[in-house]
Amino acid sequence: MTGGTEKASFLLSVQHLDSKGITPESKYDKASVRLAGTVQISPKFSANASANYLNSGGERPVQGPGLFGGSGAI
Repeated sequence: MTGGTEKASFLLSVQHLDSKGITPESKYDKASVRLAGTVQISPKFSANASANYLNSGGERPVQGPGLFGGSGAI
């Protein structure tokens, strides 16, 4: 979402991702928010600011000896 006037503008962006993997019990989640703005103080001077927030994480399946026919050795 964006908006503003002749002397000020802003941007707000929100994103969410919830992804399930192809292997059982695997997933990835991510949420982010971005806020940015600009203010024209004078014809030769402006100020910009921005902030970002990101939270991500996931789960991977248990790995070990014999899983999916492997020996467990690297």
